Amino acid sequence: MPLGPRVDHCRRRTVEICPWFAKARTKHRAGQLEPEHERLVAALFNVHWTSEDPAPAFV
Repeated sequence: MPLGPRVDHCRRRTVEICPWFAKARTKHRAGQLEPEHERLVAALFNVHWTSEDPAPAFV
């Protein structure tokens, strides 16, 4: 069973978003997230990605 939302890619491969997002949030809270990664996560989650219930951006 998937751990969270999945993103389909051109060759029908998928990427699990939740584990990656959890790692990014942990690094952000520890002050270890690089600025370019912070901008990427902000773009994926409508900028307010540090809230407790972030809303994904529509692709």
